Amino acid sequence: MEDHPKLIRVKTLFRWVIGGQTIRWPDWHPLITRVRANYVLFRQGVDFAYWQGGLKYSATLHTYDESLRIGWFTDRLGDYQIQNWTCRPAGAGTEVTITHSRQGVIPWFFQVSGQRRLSDQTERVLDHLRTVAQARAVDPRREKK
Repeated sequence: MEDHPKLIRVKTLFRWVIGGQTIRWPDWHPLITRVRANYVLFRQGVDFAYWQGGLKYSATLHTYDESLRIGWFTDRLGDYQIQNWTCRPAGAGTEVTITHSRQGVIPWFFQVSGQRRLSDQTERVLDHLRTVAQARAVDPRREKK
């Protein structure tokens, strides 16, 4: 498991990352191009799918706390991944920490390069989220409907 914390100077960040807005992840997540979620209530045990890098990932929420945490796992052709996002109030903003883990045949073959790529992608996602969230905090009209 590897942690990636990032301070984002927006107090209301929870609604983008956590608040049941999974379907809108492509609005701010630079790697996710599409989300399909069939749920009435976003909660632990809910299944959803997302597309990243042209590949479809089927995921299941294992953790959901509408004010602090969201976590899911995927199992795709020998690549088992777990992601946990935690948001904590921090001064004038929110500290977002992403913890991820990969196991299976594919990660085993690409241990060093795969972990480095995953870390780089995580930093890119957090940097992009910070840019988008802080811009929307300054000008709420930039919020996509």
